[in-house]
Amino acid sequence: MSGGRGRIGEYADSFRAARNRAGVRRKDAQARRRKRKKGDIMEGNTKAPGLYIPALAGLYDALKPLAYPVVRVTAGLFLVPHGAQKLFGWFGGAGMDRVIQGFARAGLEPAVPLAYLVAVTEFFGGLCIALGLLTRFWAAAGAILMAVIVFKAHLPRGWFAGQNGMEFPAMWGLLMIVVLIRGAGAFSLDRKIGREL
Repeated sequence: MSGGRGRIGEYADSFRAARNRAGVRRKDAQARRRKRKKGDIMEGNTKAPGLYIPALAGLYDALKPLAYPVVRVTAGLFLVPHGAQKLFGWFGGAGMDRVIQGFARAGLEPAVPLAYLVAVTEFFGGLCIALGLLTRFWAAAGAILMAVIVFKAHLPRGWFAGQNGMEFPAMWGLLMIVVLIRGAGAFSLDRKIGREL
């Protein structure tokens, strides 16, 4: 008799354990549904928000593939004139002799190789980023360059660009980091070649 009761007790325990596991799973599923309804992005809700003007959806969808290439090309091309000012004296630039003197006065030594490194990164690196050629290499170089410019030249002057502060090179440096992470993307020579760093 006691063996039979023991078996019944085992079945009852087994049944209770299965019922508890099912209840836990059900509660977990309900909690996940509640979080999704709240729009908890950390739970993987990747659904785009609705548009205030739904008629613009087609325009946004058509232009979306161009958004990142515009960022990459702009970030690269805006560097080029700065390098041209240094390397060639174009656009009212000082030319390399005065740039080297300025680096030496600022305590950036050895001034000659550093000045050429900056000028080459701005001119040729900017062109390569715009074209999407060796994009990650040049974006890394640009990000490092902007970090040095922020901390060595602009940080003591504060934030605002109008006071020659760090606002502009900091933004540019962040764009370079985005390009470094994202790579060349569409409409690039790296994509055409089929290789990236």
